[in-house]
Amino acid sequence: MGGVFHHTELSDYESGNSENGDIDAWLLGGHWSPGNWYIALVGGEYRNHIAGNTLDSSEDFVDKARGAEFVVNYKFKEVIWGDDSVELYGGLNHLEDADSEARYAYQILGAAWRVKDLTLATEYRFDNSRQSDGSEYSADRDQLMFLARYDF
Repeated sequence: MGGVFHHTELSDYESGNSENGDIDAWLLGGHWSPGNWYIALVGGEYRNHIAGNTLDSSEDFVDKARGAEFVVNYKFKEVIWGDDSVELYGGLNHLEDADSEARYAYQILGAAWRVKDLTLATEYRFDNSRQSDGSEYSADRDQLMFLARYDF
């Protein structure tokens, strides 16, 4: 179990928005790893969360949002070679604005094969995000992803 409080002062930010105060976040989470399982959950609340990648006047602020993330993973050891594993996993990520129907939400199902320093994986991401009026962003936001990673 663990918790965190984060505070960022934005004294130089001049966007003209009424919600351009400091950014605060409170999070609480934990994980459990019995046998071949890994289960983790984190949840929290965000104040004046920036809804975007950059800090300029084009960004929107979410005055108050609540979020949760859940991950479950099962590892089958020594499946093909003696030092490998096949992992099946799923996850949920959900961040919702407290004052509108806007949400950033998706679920992931995936499988990975790991041997020594190599990982090959595939994931399918189901997107359930919504705009502030509750409408979908787009009908085609689901994604099928492939990952190849080598740790040097």
